[in-house]
Amino acid sequence: MKKLASLIIMLFAMTAVAQTEKQILGKWQFVSLADTSDMDAETKEMAGAIFKDFALQFDADKKVTFSMMGKSESGKWSYNEADKTIVMVSAKDKTITIPITKFSDTEMTVNFQNKASMILKRG
Repeated sequence: MKKLASLIIMLFAMTAVAQTEKQILGKWQFVSLADTSDMDAETKEMAGAIFKDFALQFDADKKVTFSMMGKSESGKWSYNEADKTIVMVSAKDKTITIPITKFSDTEMTVNFQNKASMILKRG
């Protein structure tokens, strides 16, 4: 009986992770900066201009495309359920960890390299 209960719990945990990863799949585009209370108007405007074309494309085969300022880079991605972070490793072997602070089916707020929190919308 204990083995059965353990198996059920383990299957549930695996399903929960898979559902979360499935929810991340697709294209996510920059909408706005979040938590800008410590930025002056000029910094907000400059950051908005830098990130206006920011987009992430997460594919089911664990490939990711990262686009910003007219340039794209690809690599692999994974999702860490415990930390609620997306880990991306570029083709140039650069690792970027992106914490997710809020998530819904259509919108997520992420912290990009501990420099800017931004709202991304499924696109």
